[in-house]
Amino acid sequence: MFQNLFKSYGMPDIYIDLGTANTLVVLREKGLAINEPTVIAFTSARHGKKNIVAVGNDAIDRTLKTPGNLFLSRPLKEGVIADFDTTEAMLRLFISRPGISHWLARPKMVISLPYGVTDIEKDAVIQSGKSAGARDVILVEEPMVAAIGAGLPVQEPTGSLLIDFGGGTTEVAVIALSDIVYCTSLRVGGHKLNESIVDWVKKNKNAIINETTAEELKIEIGSALPERQILTKKVTARNANSGLAMEIELTSKDMANAIKDDLEELIRGIKNALENTPPELLSDIIDRGITLAGGGCLLRDLDIRIQNEIKIPVKRADNPLTTMASGGEKILQDKELLERIQLAIEED
Repeated sequence: MFQNLFKSYGMPDIYIDLGTANTLVVLREKGLAINEPTVIAFTSARHGKKNIVAVGNDAIDRTLKTPGNLFLSRPLKEGVIADFDTTEAMLRLFISRPGISHWLARPKMVISLPYGVTDIEKDAVIQSGKSAGARDVILVEEPMVAAIGAGLPVQEPTGSLLIDFGGGTTEVAVIALSDIVYCTSLRVGGHKLNESIVDWVKKNKNAIINETTAEELKIEIGSALPERQILTKKVTARNANSGLAMEIELTSKDMANAIKDDLEELIRGIKNALENTPPELLSDIIDRGITLAGGGCLLRDLDIRIQNEIKIPVKRADNPLTTMASGGEKILQDKELLERIQLAIEED
């Protein structure tokens, strides 16, 4: 017992991943506590400041019950915090939940950020965390946490290539010796695929669908290799000219055409990462293969498409949707690992 207490002394209490699509909150020794949409519900207020009344699932539920009185907003855009005041309020509401606030008082917090954020953005996130109730904030990079969650040997001299296909962005990272050797962030996330589907349907079917319908189409009939199995789905839409309801039938080939440019950008990003990888690490990647993580990598046959074009074995992480949570849980229990991967903050 005392040995476990000593081991956990000084360790952070909570890990938070501020994703464009979802926010994850992981508690040390208790696991995943929150996995909810990164959204807020607010009422308009004077002086342009939002009066936030709910976050996550609660925000969506309240907005559906009182349409017109509440508005939904996402404080993160393409993986980056767009509104720090709103993000601070959202953090405060998440960690004030009964299952968290009763267990933690002024927690020591780890927050993951996209690769390559500026020192100004780092400082702003730290201040947001402290204003939300943290006594201390440690920053780590999202690709590293995802790699740890996927079980890659990040501390070894062996090179690993991880593709983290998130809601706002996709990060392609080469990792070795607890360091990100190379990383590129692509604006090809789950939301971008949905937008591409919405735009394609309007242009080619003269019909308007919402992003929720696009998400359903992507999940049910979307494919990176549609010729392997042609699927169809009927959905309700609005005629782009008359505004009247209409039913249209779409196929997996339609979805492939809609997201064609997005997948080509992804392939280019992977090839660029490999071209910028040191030869000794590239040989490791060729031997060990590429690992996919994040909800976007569940697109049907995406692994096969990448493998066919890159000519390197590709595999999905065991649990792509919870890779970040698994990585967060591991770093909350490993002091040496956390010290190796935490981001340095320049002092003023």
